[in-house]
Amino acid sequence: MSSIDCYLIFPPGFHPGQPFLALPQLKSFLAENNFNAKVIDFNLDAFYYFLEPNRAKENLKKAISLLIDLQEKDHLFSHEKKQLSFLNYALQFGQTFLDQLKSSVDCFNNESFYQQEKFLSSKKIIHFFYRLACLSHGDSIFSFEVYYPHGGVSNPKTILQNISSKNKNLLYHFLEEQIKNIDFNIKTIGINATTRGQFHSALTLAFLLKKHNYQGKIVLGGSYITRLYPKRNFLLNSFMDIVDYFSFFEGEHNLLSLLKGKVKSSTCLMSNKGIHQSNTPPVENHHFPDFTDLPLNDYFSPDLVLPFQIRRGCIYGKCIFCEHPVFMETENKNRKNPKVKSLVEALSNLKSKYKTSNIYFIDEMILPIEMDDICQTILKNNLKLNFIFYSYFSNALLKVGRIALWKKAGLKKMWMGLESFDKQVLKNMKKFRPNDSVEKCLTLFKKEKLPVHLFLLLGFPGESTKSLNNTLDKLLSFKDLLKNPFLSLDLFTYTVYINSEAYQQRKELKIETYPKGDLDIGIVDWKLENGLDNKQVQKFIKEAFKKVSIVYGDKNSTNLIDLQCLQDSTHLLYINYHL
Repeated sequence: MSSIDCYLIFPPGFHPGQPFLALPQLKSFLAENNFNAKVIDFNLDAFYYFLEPNRAKENLKKAISLLIDLQEKDHLFSHEKKQLSFLNYALQFGQTFLDQLKSSVDCFNNESFYQQEKFLSSKKIIHFFYRLACLSHGDSIFSFEVYYPHGGVSNPKTILQNISSKNKNLLYHFLEEQIKNIDFNIKTIGINATTRGQFHSALTLAFLLKKHNYQGKIVLGGSYITRLYPKRNFLLNSFMDIVDYFSFFEGEHNLLSLLKGKVKSSTCLMSNKGIHQSNTPPVENHHFPDFTDLPLNDYFSPDLVLPFQIRRGCIYGKCIFCEHPVFMETENKNRKNPKVKSLVEALSNLKSKYKTSNIYFIDEMILPIEMDDICQTILKNNLKLNFIFYSYFSNALLKVGRIALWKKAGLKKMWMGLESFDKQVLKNMKKFRPNDSVEKCLTLFKKEKLPVHLFLLLGFPGESTKSLNNTLDKLLSFKDLLKNPFLSLDLFTYTVYINSEAYQQRKELKIETYPKGDLDIGIVDWKLENGLDNKQVQKFIKEAFKKVSIVYGDKNSTNLIDLQCLQDSTHLLYINYHL
């Protein structure tokens, strides 16, 4: 009899730079309740699968054959013309790239990673072979940033057709090989879906398990599944032949109930008998995440970076463009403030057990006063760490000595939601901050030599062509204050999430939305009352990056994400694959 009670599988569709947190936390929770789970990372395996030399060589041969076929056609459609252009490129450079493939993969596990020119060159070659693998699978995209399956994930009928197709499904053969290592005597398999692409690969895995006559329970959970809760009837009517349970909200009690053989009223599970309950109790995740099953030396990073979380949900929880205020409300109730002593003990244990000082706090936001307590305790315990976390602009950051304290404790970079410079847009977002806090904070950060990464969300109701141009002018005005390597930046086009307050108030906000499929949870096609639409904003962002990158001296990319934190002596912190 196996000592394993269940598998917890992370399917392809996530970036490969560091281990994920959800399943190691779940493993730890189950262990505390006397159940042994084994965590498997199929996501990382997939990235290596397509880079295997013989497979890469075979894909290059297929590309050359496809090139010959296209050249013989009398008429080419637009997508075929793009394909032909890439294939000519493959014919010219393919063998050279094949010769450099091993060194390119090695770059992500040695000091070359921190040399920007070598990093960019290696990434280019790796993505070349991922694109070769996608050539015969329609509009599939597979890269460090995204997995987009052929046909997308908006239409249940299309998904079912594509996951069962060896020709259309990029991951079919890979996952079929992987399940050969699964012990079918294990009666429960939990599959996590954090991203849109993972939803597709998770369904593919479930389909293949059923195809090969797995008789146990297959449970699909994760944040993406939870975001599909309003669409649960489509899940119920479409996928219950290949999935036994969908797990919504926090998964600990859901899976624990199944392992105990009784679904309790405190779970939120859906089977072909319908929804069992919807009041999943909160789980305070201060338990020690267990990464022992994962190949920690194999992630695409020369230095191990571990994710950590002090609470779930968002402590701010007011921004109406976000899903937390509405959708996660039940999970944010009755949250206890984290016990700093136990948090720092957990961090100390992580450092000791996994031999790394690099921590990435994945919390949506950590309050300054909380970070003060954490940093003071870190220093008191002489725990030498390097870390990054998400914060927000406020005068609280200007408190004398605060940033210096955080840096002394190991802070290497902060990620901050700037969102907009326009007062009306910020008001509509319910994103409140003092008018002058941004410039004051950035001035202080530069003085303290603390790098920051800024997020701007463009196109939210209240936006106009004028406000977009004002945003660009403001960014350009920071050219002396925000010079690389001090600044990194992301500009995003607004997406209307169906679980957000903004979607519920779309009539009041006077925004028209155009969903494309039954399972859409993020609507990218929209138009504001003043006529501004998503395509105009995308065009603006493309042009803005060109102008801003000239000012900031970034000639290697259309965006400004840099490697400054990876270039210092700590080689930290967050693996930015946008470059």
